[in-house]
Amino acid sequence: MCSAGSRVFVHESIYDAFVEKVVARAKKRLARVGPATDPKTELQPIVDGLQFERVKGYIQAGLQDVRRPGGCGFRKKRAMARLKCAPSRVLSLVVTRAQGATLAFGGKVIPRSGYYLEPTIFTNVTDGMRIAREEIFGPVMSIIKYKTYEEALERANNTEVHMSRSTKLRLRRLTKPPNS
Repeated sequence: MCSAGSRVFVHESIYDAFVEKVVARAKKRLARVGPATDPKTELQPIVDGLQFERVKGYIQAGLQDVRRPGGCGFRKKRAMARLKCAPSRVLSLVVTRAQGATLAFGGKVIPRSGYYLEPTIFTNVTDGMRIAREEIFGPVMSIIKYKTYEEALERANNTEVHMSRSTKLRLRRLTKPPNS
């Protein structure tokens, strides 16, 4: 069975600490990029060119809804034109929409032989965004905040495709929730 955890639901009480730790771990994985045959590899190439282009398309779709902390320097049309001429410079783009997600890390092509992309992490993702509705099968994660367990279950099951899912309850290891 193949499972790609592209959506991660995180309780609001530990959301910020979780995001911080996931971004730190993604940065560490960049030091261990390599082939799947190497046991020390933590970030492997995407399976083929077709899937590589699909995953880059998801990142571009996510960028259409992106809000970068610290303001905006580009208009959407100008930023999208820049994306077409320099897809490896995805992080330099700033595209703002009122409902947008935040690109917390990644999004660039890793310049080496093979189909490598940096781990890409989107935060403040809403259920209606394409990056939250579809399985990506690439190094892209959408971190979604929830308030109650029931809400998380309902939102996780509210997709048109049958996405793989699991529940992890080891929250104390990451950080203690309030009033514990």
